[in-house]
Amino acid sequence: MACLRVENDTLITGYRITNGCARGNYTYFALSFSKPIQNYGYTDKEKPVYTCFWKKFSLNTNFPEIAGCRIVCHFEFGHDPSPLIVKTALSAVSTQGSVKNLEKEAAHKSFE
Repeated sequence: MACLRVENDTLITGYRITNGCARGNYTYFALSFSKPIQNYGYTDKEKPVYTCFWKKFSLNTNFPEIAGCRIVCHFEFGHDPSPLIVKTALSAVSTQGSVKNLEKEAAHKSFE
């Protein structure tokens, strides 16, 4: 199971729950991009049995959050030819913890 949320045009947060040896272990993450996200979308390869009132929304295009067992995401960043820099941080505690780790540990680091 995984959950992903687009917080703003350069920050994504979420978590993944493992289902193997460490069953039920949460790994929280934060991703920051050097360019703003122009468009994004999701596909859940395992369709939910019941979607309640969510079926009235277009969940596959520019919807800020998705959760599922087999989700696939795509992001578009426009036509700017400069390199896209992605910074990632993890936390075993919360998505807020992963954002704090991102700000503290990766904010001033470069790819080089």
